[in-house]
Amino acid sequence: FPKGYLNGWNAAPAWTETIGDQSWHRDTRIAEPSMPLERQELHRQCFGLAMFIPLLDMICLGEFDDRICTGLLGVIPGSHQDTRSGGYDRPHRNITAKKGSVVIYDTRLYHRGLENNSSAL
Repeated sequence: FPKGYLNGWNAAPAWTETIGDQSWHRDTRIAEPSMPLERQELHRQCFGLAMFIPLLDMICLGEFDDRICTGLLGVIPGSHQDTRSGGYDRPHRNITAKKGSVVIYDTRLYHRGLENNSSAL
């Protein structure tokens, strides 16, 4: 394994004037046939974790079109083990969490930030 390192910090507040949900993405590359075998093996294992700390309660109130949400974290469970690109058609979950909680996930996991359509910052 390579020596560990801190990849970076990113503070992305849940703005009230959003432009919609983020696209599904991973925070790292997956094993690809064009990679040397050694790199493919590395990318098949968990070699990085992402940490998300919400600055406000991540909740949804109401149902369907009338829902008010404060910018949840959407994830596709199991996608960190999938070596295919895409996979957006798989079932996803929206993670709720209290302000100051810590959500930790594999950097290979498909995820996205969802729009904050509330008046909360």
